[in-house]
Amino acid sequence: MTAGIFARHGVWVGPYKEGDGKNAKGYFESLPFKHEIIKTVGRIVHKGILAPKVEGWKETALKLIRANGYDGGPWLVKHSAMYYPLWHEFDAKYICVRRDPESIKASGKASGYLTNEKAIKPHIEAMDHVRDHLGGVDVFTDDIVRGNFESLRNAFRYTGIPFVPAIADDFVDPNLWHH
Repeated sequence: MTAGIFARHGVWVGPYKEGDGKNAKGYFESLPFKHEIIKTVGRIVHKGILAPKVEGWKETALKLIRANGYDGGPWLVKHSAMYYPLWHEFDAKYICVRRDPESIKASGKASGYLTNEKAIKPHIEAMDHVRDHLGGVDVFTDDIVRGNFESLRNAFRYTGIPFVPAIADDFVDPNLWHH
């Protein structure tokens, strides 16, 4: 939802999986980045393992966005906090999307994407590290669904992108929020 709101504000997200029965609005996770990250560091998220720094990742990332239609302006990559070390060569702006762990479990089970509940704690610890040591900001999705855009406004302010509440209001559908 957060990445979708940024995309609706003109932020490039790249080719992503369109909406389906599990996520009607779309996933907004760049498929080329997802595949390249997995190829580079493996499927580590469900193991609760932090990605290593990868020298030369910046060049790889820039090639990926250009090859997939990026032609300027702000861009984002949506992925697990476990991959934050990949971005050490960038002056990245990190947005930590927060939900309570029980909601994460319920959503992960319903979607089939959560294969190891023990990976939730390391993921939260990685987001805490990003926020506390790399300047990341928290966005609280439950608040957004209830129409409280304050954390979202802070994230937009942090990235320097003008926030248009009407765009977020139009994109957010509380009826799609199940967990």
